[in-house]
Amino acid sequence: MLKKHEYQTENERLWEMLLQFIKEENKEAIEKVRTKLNRNQLLFEQEGSEYELEIHIIANGCCEECKAIDEKVVQIKDELKNQTLPYNQCIRPHTGCVCCYTMRVKFDKNDDPVMRKP
Repeated sequence: MLKKHEYQTENERLWEMLLQFIKEENKEAIEKVRTKLNRNQLLFEQEGSEYELEIHIIANGCCEECKAIDEKVVQIKDELKNQTLPYNQCIRPHTGCVCCYTMRVKFDKNDDPVMRKP
């Protein structure tokens, strides 16, 4: 696993690449970089939280196809095995899928946050 500063350094490099590929309208390269960025986000959140997290997909405004995954809730371990984003059904021109993840702490039936198991 990468350390916090290693994730940050890698993500800065990936964001620079992404911006260049967007300028070039290189949709295939954009999708590859977004896949890496999304995976890094999942790994970083998983390692950095003392709580169990749920992943919520936000597709608001991306495209008609992405509406199908908007507000979908997934588990980090499942998403790392079969990454949803960037969504392979996306039809957004030029930049490709701009859907994103947001993390939320899981709560138990007593409305207490669930601690992560070591």
